Parts: sequence; structure tokens; C-alpha cells
Amino acid sequence: MELQQELGIFEEHIQETSFKLTLADQLEDVKETFPTRIETAEYLAASAEEKATTVSSECKKLGDRLAALKDGSRRSNIRIEGKRRKGANGTVRKVDPVTSPFVNVSSMNQSSLYKCDLNENFKYILLPTCYGIVFVIGLILNAFALFVFTFRMKQWTCSTIYMFNLSISDTLYVISLPFLIYYYAKENNWPFGDAMCRIIRFLFYNNLYCSILFLSCISIHRFLGICFPIRSLEWLNVRRARICSVLIWIIVVSCQAPIFYFSQTYNKNGNVLCYDTTPPELFDQFLVYSSIISVMLFCLPILTVIVCYCLMAKQLMKPSAESTSSSRIKKKSIRMIVIVLLVFIICFLPFHITRTIYYIFRQLNVECHMLEASNIAYKVTRPLASANSCLDPILYFLSGQNFRKVFVSASKKKTNTLKLSSCNPTFSKV
Repeated sequence: MELQQELGIFEEHIQETSFKLTLADQLEDVKETFPTRIETAEYLAASAEEKATTVSSECKKLGDRLAALKDGSRRSNIRIEGKRRKGANGTVRKVDPVTSPFVNVSSMNQSSLYKCDLNENFKYILLPTCYGIVFVIGLILNAFALFVFTFRMKQWTCSTIYMFNLSISDTLYVISLPFLIYYYAKENNWPFGDAMCRIIRFLFYNNLYCSILFLSCISIHRFLGICFPIRSLEWLNVRRARICSVLIWIIVVSCQAPIFYFSQTYNKNGNVLCYDTTPPELFDQFLVYSSIISVMLFCLPILTVIVCYCLMAKQLMKPSAESTSSSRIKKKSIRMIVIVLLVFIICFLPFHITRTIYYIFRQLNVECHMLEASNIAYKVTRPLASANSCLDPILYFLSGQNFRKVFVSASKKKTNTLKLSSCNPTFSKV
């Protein structure tokens, strides 16, 4: 009995000793492998951090690309929505920048037309009426002027050459007016094709700047003749006037050639629009082009004309012991200077000022009432620029001595013919 108890105690002692040895072995294993496991854990942590940084960078790049794509999509949708919201008269209905899903505030600054509804119904009466008057009067006067220059003018001077070229430019523009009269009378419906639209718009600007440059040449010619009468005999001759005229045509046609690119037709609700400027997507380029042309072909010439006429007036106003006839000639010359300068400013200056203001307001995000006011002013001054084609022949008569003599001679011949026909009636046979 006691032996069995001792054996049991011994077995328990052996088991306890074996368990302690096992724990000791496991503890030694842990001590040996612990540094390696720590290094492995640190390595894995570093790798995980590096991968997390890489993933974060890639996510940021993808986010930037996605934002750029969304911005481009919004800009495209703005243009599409703007075109969809145009009215039958070519204007644009008001778009709410808050509720519309297509509106991007930064894109709205490109053209305030996208948020304003411009009422242009007035131009469907104003422009056809004014263009009709300019067409009738301008065609008659310029046709007569060309007839006088071609068949009645025997001696051509420098001024005659400039006036003849000016008359050709006016006639080409006047012939194009029936197309515009029909277009505006039909409320912006152009049936004559895209090519004719570009040609008609080109002829307007071509005539505009040809008139400015040829009138500038006439003004410079007068300035040299009055202020430098002796030297002008050497400087001014018919050959140089012809060369100068050719250069003017080349300069104007070259500068206005981009109009064939900017002016286009556009189908809208069954109507075909013929842009007098350019489609909205090209307006930024057109604004730069138009600004350069205005400075080159309007601002510089009109400053030259003003300086020349001021110097001429100063020279003519100098007191001198001259005959009554010379004094009368001076007064007529001064009156002619004032008339030409006023016509030059009235026809061209308001058009360029209002057009510049309208273009700037259209480019900026201005209030709708300001944009509409500038648009009305611009449309009203366009007939003034066209009226130059009617006023130029009157200037030929007032300023050109040879032209006036031929006109008076032709009128006397016509009067004498009428008198003879009235004094010699024909009797019918009985």
C-alpha cells in the first residue's frame, strides 16, 4: 500500500519535471527566434507603409484626372445647353446658375450671352429699312459716279484715283445689301448658302476699311497740297496714287481674309443663321482679331486724319493780304475740312466704339441690362457705317473740282436737250 503511494508520488514528480523541461525548451526557442521575428515584423510594417504611400499617390493622380474630365465635360455641356436654349431669333434664354446641372461658374465668364435673353426684334425693322434706303440711294449715286469717272473724266488727278477706288468699294458693298435686307426681313433666315454668307460679311468689312483708308489718303493729299504746296508737286503724282491704291486693296483684303473663317452659317430651329461676328466657340479668337484690326485700320488712320485737318485749318486761318477770291476759297476749304471730318467721325467712330463695348461686355460676365443696351447701340450704329456709301459721292461733288465741272456740264446738256425737245414739238399727220 505504501509502495503504491510512493510510486504514484514518483510518477507525479516525473511528469512535473518533464513539463518543466518542455517549458524550458520552448522558452529557449522563443529567445532564439524573437529577434528574427521582430525584424520580420518591422520589415513587413515598412513594406506596408511604402505600399500605402504608393497607393495614396496613385489615388491622388486618379482624382486629379477625374476632376479634369469632369471640368471638361461641364464646359462641353455648357456650350450644348447654351445652344439648346437659344430662341428662334438667335438669342439665348436665361439659365439659372444654381439649378441648372450644366452650368459651371468659371465657364459662364466666357460669354454672358449664355445667361441673358437679348431682345433683338427691333433689328428686323431697323436694319431692312435702313439698308433699303442705303441700297437705293447708294446704288444710284455710285453708279453715276462710276459713269462720270469712266466716260466723262478726261484728266485724272491723285484725288480722282482715290475717289474712283472708293466708288468701286462702295458699289460692291451696295450690291450685297439686298441679301442682308432679305435676311433680316425674314428674321434671321439665310437661304443663300454658307459661301454667300461669308462673302457678304467680307464685303461689309472690306468696304468699311477701304473707305477709311482711301479717305485718309485723300486727307493726306489735301494736307500736303495746302501745307507744303511746292514740295507736294514732287511728292504727289498719278503713278504713286495708283501704287498706293493697289497697296490699300492688298492690305485690306489680306487683313479681312479671316472673315471667311469666322463668319459661318448655323442651323437653328429650321432657320439658318448667318453670323455677323462668329459662332460662340470662336468668339475669343475673333475678339483678338477684331481688336488688332480696329487699331491698325481705324485708330491709326483717324488719328492721322485729325492731325492733318488740324494742321490744314491752322494754315488756312493764318491772316494774309490776299484778294477776296482767295479768302472765299479759304473759307470753302475750311468748310470742306469740317464736313469731311464730321462725316468721317459720324459714320465710323460710333460703330467702332459701340462694337468694342458690346464685344467686351459679351466677353465679360456683365449684367444683362448692360449687355442688352450695348447690343442695341451696336445694332443701331451699323447702318451709320453703311451710310458712308451714300455720302461718299456727295463728297466727290463737294471736293473734286473736275468731278463738279463734269457733273454741271452733263446737267446743262440734259437741260438743253429738254428745252430743244419742248421748243420743237412733233405734229401728227392729218
